[in-house]
Amino acid sequence: MKSRTFIRFMMLMMSISFLALSCSKDNHGDTIIDETEEQLPENRQDAETRINGKWQISEGDDVRSIEFLDGNTYVIEVGTSFAPQARLSLQARSHSAIKAQTSGSSSTKLFGSFTISADGKTITLDDIIRITITSISDESFTFTLTYLQGNRQQQLSAQYIASVDSSENTTLLARKWGFSAWADFDQANKKIFENHGFKPQDQGLQFTSSGTMLMRYLNFQSSTSVDPETGASREIITSVNLESDIYTWRWKDRQQRVIVFTGIDGHSSEINIVELTAAQLRATLENGTRWNLVVL
Repeated sequence: MKSRTFIRFMMLMMSISFLALSCSKDNHGDTIIDETEEQLPENRQDAETRINGKWQISEGDDVRSIEFLDGNTYVIEVGTSFAPQARLSLQARSHSAIKAQTSGSSSTKLFGSFTISADGKTITLDDIIRITITSISDESFTFTLTYLQGNRQQQLSAQYIASVDSSENTTLLARKWGFSAWADFDQANKKIFENHGFKPQDQGLQFTSSGTMLMRYLNFQSSTSVDPETGASREIITSVNLESDIYTWRWKDRQQRVIVFTGIDGHSSEINIVELTAAQLRATLENGTRWNLVVL
């Protein structure tokens, strides 16, 4: 079940109490809407709220899970044995907004940007998949999935994946973070990055309560030129792009001061938390690097 703030919980309880009293006073057959019952979103904003989180697909190996993150980012896991997968991966590698990563030999994760229609009924994952919502509740989600290349359709249902841990630290961590200042190793290229329209906060981390972590970083291409007068060579940055990599994360122990994150290749590293608040994350890595991040 998705978490709710205390205020929203109290408002919901008062609404239920009011409806219960109303029903007891008349005989018009009014019914109380059960939020665990599947319904259709009312509009784009309602859909954004309802789909947020990770959904485990019930049927088959084609599409195994879909996760919708804040900032219109999605992560979808598909089985490598399923035929359209090859086309999706090829498209992902040639599309700047989409990225594909293979997890062992059993599945591939694709992530990129999604858009929702104004009526909240349709979700488009870049230019590869369209999801038409049949019904959705806090716990279940049914939809028609259409592969835009070939127009093949699947009727699927999914279940909401609960949080890694319902602790206060998980709640504080599960958000989008950006670096408060340029890192030391970025200082030499700071002006170039800024001239390309980037700022320190563009790089950072995004954690979800279901155990997904996205790491954002600037990747650049460079070339070497030779000064005709001195003969000295120098490196020139020709392009700069913001990219992301997918990881899974978990707490190392019950103290919840160390985050263990694991890449697609199975390699794990640790982040040691120095300070974690609703606005700031200060941490150190195993190599001694210090991170200062602010919530976005």
